[in-house]
Amino acid sequence: MTVRLPQFSEFSFGFALTENLMNGSYFTGVRGAPTFPSLFAEGKAGGGYDVRIPRRGAPVYLQFKIPQIVTRGSKNLPPGFTTPYYRIHLVRRRHSLQHEYLLTHARRGRLVYYAAPFFHTITALNHHYEKKEVPLRTAFITPKAIGYLTDEPHHVAYMDGSPVGWLYSEPLQLEGEIASERFFADLAHAVDAAEPRENDERFFTDIGKDIVRTTQDTVLRAEQWAREQTPRQRDTFSPSWQEGYEEAPRIRAERVANQAMAQFQMLLERFDPAIAAGYMARFYLDCELLIMGTD
Repeated sequence: MTVRLPQFSEFSFGFALTENLMNGSYFTGVRGAPTFPSLFAEGKAGGGYDVRIPRRGAPVYLQFKIPQIVTRGSKNLPPGFTTPYYRIHLVRRRHSLQHEYLLTHARRGRLVYYAAPFFHTITALNHHYEKKEVPLRTAFITPKAIGYLTDEPHHVAYMDGSPVGWLYSEPLQLEGEIASERFFADLAHAVDAAEPRENDERFFTDIGKDIVRTTQDTVLRAEQWAREQTPRQRDTFSPSWQEGYEEAPRIRAERVANQAMAQFQMLLERFDPAIAAGYMARFYLDCELLIMGTD
C-alpha cells in the first residue's frame, strides 16, 4: 500500500471550509460565524473579528482532518472502493480521550463532526473555495457513527463518489452517509429548532458550561471503564493513573469538571463570551466552534 499527503495544510482546509460555510448561502437566510477569531485573524489581511453571530443559531463543532491518500490497493481495501481513496486516523485512547470527548458531546445531542476533504490538490482547494463548494466536497463524519473505540490503531476510510465510510482496524461500515447532504440536513433541523437568542452572554456561557459537562461525563465513563480492566490496562487507560488509583471515579470526574469550569471563568474574565466558548471548544474538544443560523 502506498500513501501520500494532500498539497495543503489543515489550516488552509479549515479556513476555506469555515469561510464557505459562513458565506455560501446553502440555505435561504442561513449564515454562520466562527467563535475562534485566530482562524480569520490569520487568514485575512489585517485580521480582526468583525463577524456577526446569528440571532437564532445552532452551535456546530468541527474537527478538521487532513487525510492520507491511498494510491495503491491492499488486502484492506474497503468493499466497493478503488484507488485512490482517503483515510483519516483517530487518536488512540491510551494517548488521549479526544474521540471520547467528541462522542460524548455528540450523544448529548450536539452537532459534532470530523470534517475531511474529498480532494487533495491546491488547484482543487482553490477552485472549490472560489466557487464556495468546499462544504459540498467535504466528508462530515459524526463520532456517533464510529462509536467507542478499543485501543488498537483506528482509521476511517472514505472515497470520493462513495456516500459511506469504513472504520478500521476491523472493517465496519459506518452508520449513515458521510456526504454533505447528511450534514446539511442535520444543520437545517437544528436551526429550525433553535430559539431566538435574547442574551449573548448567557448563550455562550451555556455553551461553555455544556463543554464542561461533557468533560465530566467523559472522564467518569473512562474511569469507570478503566477500573474494569486488568491492573496493567488500568495504568494505560485511566486518566488519573499517575496521581494514584484510589480516587473514586465520580470524585475524579467532578474534580476535572471543576478545573474546566475554573478555566472557563478565567477565559470569561479576559475575553468576550463568544471567544471564551470558542477557546473551550478548542481546549477540550479540539474543534472549531461555529454558530450557524438566521437573524
